[in-house]
Amino acid sequence: MLVVVPLSLLILIFLLVINMISESSLEDNTCMSEEEC
Repeated sequence: MLVVVPLSLLILIFLLVINMISESSLEDNTCMSEEEC
């Protein structure tokens, strides 16, 4: 049980970082099926 907690925290942080990167890349480079940009 002592190993599961830090692993879950690392996974959550990793997902948060991926979300930030994906949002920034989508805003900068491409738009998913939106005609406004």
